[in-house]
Amino acid sequence: MSTPLIDPSAHGSTAGTFEVTEGDPNSNADKPGTWWFLKAELKEYRNSLLVSFILLLTGSALLLIGIVLEIGVKDHAAGTVCIVAGVLMFIPGLYYTGYAFFATKGYQGFDLSNLKYFRLSK
Repeated sequence: MSTPLIDPSAHGSTAGTFEVTEGDPNSNADKPGTWWFLKAELKEYRNSLLVSFILLLTGSALLLIGIVLEIGVKDHAAGTVCIVAGVLMFIPGLYYTGYAFFATKGYQGFDLSNLKYFRLSK
């Protein structure tokens, strides 16, 4: 007869278990192992995070296009413009996205109140 290697009930451990309340639309937001950008404390910063993701993705795409134009097509003017624009978008996008990531993970020195956020007028 074989026994499992790890049996949490044998040790009285409740590690890895959590309680979900029904009817709460944000109940999945703070479970262990969920995505960092779904945390409840980021709710008021969603607009700035969206802008930072867009900057990060657009900057990455422009950098890639610029490198392809420089190396493959040999169009140096267009490649240089794409690389410069890509760097100008990539750096702030990476900064704000990284800062929000480290703040939600609880690293020392990172606080969400230091992030600027956009308020849409109603």
